Amino acid sequence: MHVVSSVKFALKAKEAGVDAIVAEGFEAGGHNGRDETTTFTLIPMVKEKITIPIIAAGGIANGKSMLSVMILGADGVQVGSRFVATPEASSHQNFKDLVVKAKEGDTQLTLKELAPVRMLKNKFFNQVIELYSKNPSKEDLIELDDDKIDATYFLANLSGNPVGTARYRKTDFGIKLERFAVLENARNFGVGKALVLFIINYLKNEKMIYLNAQKSVIGFYEKLGFGPIGDQFYEASIPHKKLIYKK
Repeated sequence: MHVVSSVKFALKAKEAGVDAIVAEGFEAGGHNGRDETTTFTLIPMVKEKITIPIIAAGGIANGKSMLSVMILGADGVQVGSRFVATPEASSHQNFKDLVVKAKEGDTQLTLKELAPVRMLKNKFFNQVIELYSKNPSKEDLIELDDDKIDATYFLANLSGNPVGTARYRKTDFGIKLERFAVLENARNFGVGKALVLFIINYLKNEKMIYLNAQKSVIGFYEKLGFGPIGDQFYEASIPHKKLIYKK
């Protein structure tokens, strides 16, 4: 199953052999497509072109909207924001409170140069808007949060050249490892594994070390001592699971 925001990518997903697609419209929370096609426009357009099951997503929060997209051709729905404020969700309570209090116009789609994302109009959103007023480069946008988050960063070198990076920061749950990245031409040299093990050893006195891993790489982290807890969840429309380090 693959998430798409246009007929073009729905057809590509079908050609790739997926069993079903999630057609996500502009109304969605989190990351969005660049075309800004609304859910209720996208579903019938996709339905005309493909025969595999279609799961509608974006702006669906109750039975009426579920029925509406099914009338337009959807076989099912994907609901995200409706559940983000539930007790089972791993998001911070402050974020849950903001979601519940949000009204019409309290979110906006931005950062289209990177990956379009719908944001609550909070302090960070204001920082984004302030940066846009300075005609930022793509690199400026990528580095936007670096001086706003209290984190410790690591840089991996291969033959004297920087090829990988990661960081950790303290959260209410424990020490979170994140932002692991290795240059494409430096992969298959064990850089990612070395980064993880080095950071774990660096944090050997910490009681709780965890990370959120994409479903496709859970096996990699399990081999390094991590184990999954809780249910699968989605970040940027990609399935993830929380993994904790088992000493």
